[in-house]
Amino acid sequence: MSNVNWRKVIDNFRSGYQFVAPSEILITELIANGLDAGAEDISIGLDGDDVLHLLITDDGLGMKSRREFEAYHDLGSLTKTRGGGIGWAGIGAKLYIDRCDCIYTETRSNTFTGASQWSFPKREKAPIWRDVPPKGLLGGKRGTAIEISISDRKEVKRFSANGVAETILANYNYAMKPHGEAVIKVDGERIEPFVPSSIATKEEKVDVRLREGGEANGELCILSEDAPAGFALVSIVVHGKTIGEQYDFRQFARLKKPDHVAGYIRCDSLIHVTTTSKDAFNRRSSMWKDFDKRIGKIFSGWLDREGELEKVKQDLELEKLAADIQEDLNRVFSRPEIRELSLDLFQDYRNRLTPIADPRGLEVGSIVQGIQLTTGTFGGSNAGSGVLTEGDDPGAAITISEKGTETITPKQRRVHGGIRLTFASFPDRFERAWVDPGLQAIVVNDAHQAFKCADDLEAVFFYAIDCCFAVVTETIEDSAERDSVLSKLFAAYSSLSG
Repeated sequence: MSNVNWRKVIDNFRSGYQFVAPSEILITELIANGLDAGAEDISIGLDGDDVLHLLITDDGLGMKSRREFEAYHDLGSLTKTRGGGIGWAGIGAKLYIDRCDCIYTETRSNTFTGASQWSFPKREKAPIWRDVPPKGLLGGKRGTAIEISISDRKEVKRFSANGVAETILANYNYAMKPHGEAVIKVDGERIEPFVPSSIATKEEKVDVRLREGGEANGELCILSEDAPAGFALVSIVVHGKTIGEQYDFRQFARLKKPDHVAGYIRCDSLIHVTTTSKDAFNRRSSMWKDFDKRIGKIFSGWLDREGELEKVKQDLELEKLAADIQEDLNRVFSRPEIRELSLDLFQDYRNRLTPIADPRGLEVGSIVQGIQLTTGTFGGSNAGSGVLTEGDDPGAAITISEKGTETITPKQRRVHGGIRLTFASFPDRFERAWVDPGLQAIVVNDAHQAFKCADDLEAVFFYAIDCCFAVVTETIEDSAERDSVLSKLFAAYSSLSG
């Protein structure tokens, strides 16, 4: 017998689900396991008053062997291989075994049939289970049925047909038809998913291949009326499950009618950067940044074309100040010790006609100070790399000039775009600054009271630098690590600015 305090282990694992009740965790995990097993029909029934019997059945593949069936009851096997599905935590009913009277499980596949009774008596150090004859809840078909008996009055009150339906819609709306293949029923009534295109006045299809593999596809809609609660903006869907809250791709300040925008983006490869509880993403990962950048540009570009975004207005004085600040910022972020921190927000490379010295060239250019090395041509990531072009580093290079004397040939190459900065007035927003993927820039809110204080103190230049450093480090969750990175950024800026 293990000396592990399994009640505390279960409770600690449950606490990883931010602000989610155990009853909701149970429902979302059991449906996740059904979807991972290929289920297209999942049914949830609630029966009883004093003792609630919660029954979940699915027509998935079922457990394939005695070994898999035994592992299902093993609290030590709290993980599955990441990437195979949304239920990769592999916990199912395990996270509720300490809150119910017992759990009956029945499973049938092409190679195995089994049933068990499972409980966690207060006097025991760990849950106990035993084989029992199948009740026939599956009717001889393949799949899995789990019946959970609950007598604790507080726990019983947590379950209702409406509450279960709301949990399913919040997490699995886009796993249901017509978007997915699943049919989910509660007490015999099929849950009807919200379909944004059914009330859309304008639509945009999305189909993008990501740099690190995988695809992102879906549809974006401008609606004729407000979206239902919990469906405004964009849902990010991984293996059928909506992860986190609806996302605005950082267009919150410019959206004219955010409640009239809805849609979804499916991207199963993002499973590799989800948290254990599958309710958030690791936003520091290169996969997330690539997804955020690509879909954000599509989203903001489409909304801008449709006239759904407020225009950014900037006065000439602030525009010149922004140019000066971003020059300093890019000098900071080009330093080797800062590059190692992987803080590049946009991972942005832009096409640019780069003049190359060519005795047979038909155009002319001039020698200028400053060089950088290109990363290659559009014919391949390495083809043509190592060519000197105009940049920030010391040295001589060629630039296009009608008055020049050097013969050149312009070549299309990819060069690093660097950080862009803009000032804009958003008096209704409490944020000091944010990233706008549509503008491909950090936006400093010059209507914020902190900006006005900095202006009165003639400290806008430093204030903007501080805002930018805060934005590029906002995804670092560990406060000590974030402080360390900020210290390195300011040290680099101080050494460059003198």
